[in-house]
Amino acid sequence: MAATAQGDAQAFSGLVDRHADRIMAFAFQVLGSHSEAEDVAQDVFVTLWQKAGDWRPDRGRLSTWLFQITRNAALSYRQRTRSREHHWHDEPPDLASDLAGPEQQAMAEDEQRAVDQAIAALPEQQRSALLLVVREGLSNRDAAAALDCSLKALEALLVRARRQLRATLQNPASQPLPQTVPQDERR
Repeated sequence: MAATAQGDAQAFSGLVDRHADRIMAFAFQVLGSHSEAEDVAQDVFVTLWQKAGDWRPDRGRLSTWLFQITRNAALSYRQRTRSREHHWHDEPPDLASDLAGPEQQAMAEDEQRAVDQAIAALPEQQRSALLLVVREGLSNRDAAAALDCSLKALEALLVRARRQLRATLQNPASQPLPQTVPQDERR
């Protein structure tokens, strides 16, 4: 980071290589679109280049700082493009490729789709907390820093998110529709 702050393009390139996949994955989880996640990731790395001197190792890990920038950039992006229709997945997941047959694969895809829809329906803070801790593997302390909240607040967000997911997945008929479905298709 010190070299990047001094304008070292090679050091910056190394940071991009090291963090790009996780930043893209998190932006995708927040936005639900690969193309939008790519736009946000570019914004994140432009910010990294421009503000590399602002990061202080005594305030937290670099990845935590980058997740905070990513979340803020993704929420800003979504706010700017609110009138456009968003989809949680651009393409169907390929999570069941190791299963024996097409029936099991279809069941696994349906289950994953239900989980993704339940996550998408969570309030923004709960969804971000859950994604940072569960999918990105951040510690609670790092996730709290990325969300700019206390550790206690993060833990409360996780409890509420897990409770809501459990209730939604146990009773799919009561599952709220994700915000990504256009109004006219909610019937």
